[in-house]
Amino acid sequence: MFWICLPVWKTEQLKRERQSSDGPGISAEYGEPGMSVSSDITIVGGGQAAARAFAAVRSLAPELPVTLFSEESHLPYERPPLSKECLREGGLSEPQLVIPDSDYRHPATDLRLGSRVIKIDRKKHRIETATGDSHSYGKLLIATGARARTLPDVSGGENILYLRNFEDALALADRLKFCRNLVIIGGGAIGTEIAAVAAERSITVTVIEAGSRLLARAVCQMTSDLLRDCHLSRGVRVRFNSAVKAVSDGSVSLNDGTEIAADLVVAAIGVVPNAELAEQSGLEVSNGVLTDNDCRTSDPDIYAAGDVANYYEPYLGRQFRSESWAEANMQGMRAAQAMLGLEVTKPVVPSFWTDQFGISFQMCGNVTSDDIEMRGNLASHQGAIVHLDGNRVVGATCLNNPREFRLLNRMIRDAAVLDRTAIRNQSQPLTESVIDAAA
Repeated sequence: MFWICLPVWKTEQLKRERQSSDGPGISAEYGEPGMSVSSDITIVGGGQAAARAFAAVRSLAPELPVTLFSEESHLPYERPPLSKECLREGGLSEPQLVIPDSDYRHPATDLRLGSRVIKIDRKKHRIETATGDSHSYGKLLIATGARARTLPDVSGGENILYLRNFEDALALADRLKFCRNLVIIGGGAIGTEIAAVAAERSITVTVIEAGSRLLARAVCQMTSDLLRDCHLSRGVRVRFNSAVKAVSDGSVSLNDGTEIAADLVVAAIGVVPNAELAEQSGLEVSNGVLTDNDCRTSDPDIYAAGDVANYYEPYLGRQFRSESWAEANMQGMRAAQAMLGLEVTKPVVPSFWTDQFGISFQMCGNVTSDDIEMRGNLASHQGAIVHLDGNRVVGATCLNNPREFRLLNRMIRDAAVLDRTAIRNQSQPLTESVIDAAA
């Protein structure tokens, strides 16, 4: 996943709250600890949302029994480094944990690593694992994430690598040590991040993209063009409107007959939400597990968060399945609050980021819109793209520009109306472009 951290203004706020808190651990981040709760909580999943939900429950209800089931043998770990730090020379040998391992050592915690849940009996409030174990729940959180989408009907497809977990990253990092010609199928965030790291390692890289631009589903045309130019200027070759027909020893064949040298092929063509468990139990599923804005599914005792959840996003005004680090963090925390019967923290503007070739692309809100105004020197990778609906700011794309990213995030949250001429005027502070903002 390529997704961004919490908006910087929120991160700093949480830091201040933690520093000023007299309570234990991270309780200030999640609310007030120590309330009385009657139901135990079970979490199924081992990623960002699962870990953040666990941490929130453990902080807010210290004595409440919490059970966490994860298919992986690792404690929940960060996914963004898999396509960046893990693949660099001398990369990570161990995953970076979402929360410290000491946080799981608690008498009211039951940690079930390497345990796959295969069935939910909603009537009996029980789940069943692949080994036949049965476990009851009061409230259940489904945070099963997503899996890499695989290429169908490609000759030699067994030779293609995919990147989704830490073992995948280790295998890819090992292969990169001896790679001279890398072909990446897919021009999305993960594909381009892998391409950037490989190019920095002096590997000849070719990206094969079925569409006409990079990150087409996630960003606007201008951002796609900027990212493309970053790659081309550093020697990455990009083939648009192309598909892989076959993978053989030493080359890749495209649908137009072109042969490209390749001693390593990686596919990064998106993910599929792991919603089968929810679907088999009769929960409403459509491109993930359907939830409201507070992570509640069609069953009042079952919640969903992270990549598997298709939740109602108020800033976008529609159902939305995010693959964002920030959304997984916030949903995990908000799901915990909802399961505990607490007031749920107001959602933040959806956001994500990708770092490539030393350039930080930070995005929030609706950044697919091509109704834009620009600030700064984007060709030099310093500035902002402001996405508008009429004159109301609805999204922001910032390059190496965290200060204005923070400002624009707030403006989106406040539904600010901006003066387009003032936006373009770099000598004028961005705050002076505001004509009106919601109270």
